[in-house]
Amino acid sequence: MAPCPGMWARSLLLLPLLLAIVRTSKLNVPRVLLPYASTPPSFPLLSESGCYSWSSTRPEVVQVKPDMVGCSTSAVIQALGSSGVKGSAMVMAEDKDTGLLLRADVIVDKIHSLKIVTKTHELYLEETPEKFEVRAYDEHGNEFSTLKGLKFRWTIESGGNAKGTDILRFMSWKDSPYNTEPILEKLESQGSQGNKVLLEGIKTGSAKVSVKLVDAQHSSVPAAVEPLMVVANLFLLPPAANIIPCASLDYTANQFRGNRLIPVKL
Repeated sequence: MAPCPGMWARSLLLLPLLLAIVRTSKLNVPRVLLPYASTPPSFPLLSESGCYSWSSTRPEVVQVKPDMVGCSTSAVIQALGSSGVKGSAMVMAEDKDTGLLLRADVIVDKIHSLKIVTKTHELYLEETPEKFEVRAYDEHGNEFSTLKGLKFRWTIESGGNAKGTDILRFMSWKDSPYNTEPILEKLESQGSQGNKVLLEGIKTGSAKVSVKLVDAQHSSVPAAVEPLMVVANLFLLPPAANIIPCASLDYTANQFRGNRLIPVKL
């Protein structure tokens, strides 16, 4: 039986649409580096369009959990095992309707080093707290894709003559003005700390902040340490002036402190 001309017409109309889907569909990342851990962190894989069946070429190394039964646009992956031996797997996402196959290469390895990341090493006295984040790297300096859910021990240390805890203090996420990640609030409610903390200056001076992994599996990973300074947020009025020789000018000083402007005696 000869095919109906209308069927050919519909197929030709659908062809550009299918080609567009193939060109635009991809996962949010092509490669993921996950750490071994007693409680491994999760990492989301997201597709831009379509509905896929998800699988791992080595489920004993990388576990895949689709967000929905059947087909879904996203899935969560986790590293399995605790041997510390470097492993790899491919996570596949297949669209059964179009035959489109997406892929992400996943490497699992042990953490070799830590580094504290912050926007500034100078905090203002009694101002909005600063966010500090720790990142982890393998032995080749490659950064792990996620540390969410891992437990860390953050410590304030002395950086000069005064005790570090006299200079800095931690602020809890629930008391902060920041939008909080649920996993950080959960760890905080359990008396633990995650991969991010908030620090505020309570006295001018210098101090250090350090962070170390809590998991005994990572006991050999050295702590990361960063020096910090707490300074008063002072400014003069007028900020600049031109005067003739032998003339004088009265200056005033003000300080931002706790969202207030306070005059300072000179």
